[in-house]
Amino acid sequence: MNSSLTRFLKMDDTQIAYRFDGPDNAPVVLLSNSLMTNFSMWDTTIPYWLDRFRVLRYDIRGQGHSDTSVGPYSMAQLSGDVLKMLDLLQIDKVNFVGLSLGGMIGQQFAIDHQDRLHSLVLCNTACEMPPPDLWNRCREIVLHEGMAGIAKDTLRYWFQPSFLRSNKQYPDLFREMILQNNIEGYIACITAIRDMNHAQMLFKIKCPTLIIAGKKDIMCTVHQARALNRFIEKSRLIILKDAAHISNIELPSEFAHAIMSFILEQGHTGVLAG
Repeated sequence: MNSSLTRFLKMDDTQIAYRFDGPDNAPVVLLSNSLMTNFSMWDTTIPYWLDRFRVLRYDIRGQGHSDTSVGPYSMAQLSGDVLKMLDLLQIDKVNFVGLSLGGMIGQQFAIDHQDRLHSLVLCNTACEMPPPDLWNRCREIVLHEGMAGIAKDTLRYWFQPSFLRSNKQYPDLFREMILQNNIEGYIACITAIRDMNHAQMLFKIKCPTLIIAGKKDIMCTVHQARALNRFIEKSRLIILKDAAHISNIELPSEFAHAIMSFILEQGHTGVLAG
């Protein structure tokens, strides 16, 4: 990640790291990351979109280069950060793309602030993540062993073993992202995931919605993606057959083109005049 392009927005109790790529006068696509990553996880995706979109990516509160405020966090709070960011940047509407935790934030944002969305893309995510004991165990592991205590297992959940063997750069890259996490920020974010239950509110989402699932994803399964598709009225489901949890890394071209086609289909045809 080129740190010289990273900027910071001062909110009430924290600073949020963000970055723009692409033409100033193009439709805005907002990218929201998965848990324990920073916005460099989108580096392989961005090049597919630079001639069409103005891409805004940011680090979630408590993650990456953003500050860690006192936790625990809630999805409503993390969604509120997105609203404040758009207001401070004077952006009226965006196409929201979120992966995993980012997709959970996207659901909350669409429920609360649908008037700020052109479209919504929910990738490798779910509307609830039981059981609570799983997240409580994760909390205990990092308190006793640090982020290294969950790094190895996390990579096995995120990627297919064959992918990790044939793409040697990614295990080190994502392990480093995980290890750089602030423990307090991680715990605050997993509390938001643990306590999330969007299933009864998804009917409120009326904007055009694309759901992307990885057939090999054992973290947020195809079954959970089908639930989102069933509960969100104007939604479409795409299943990437050879992808696990971080599908934008395993299948960068298929992932990027599916989203671009969907957004353009909604009437966002590229660079705007002006």
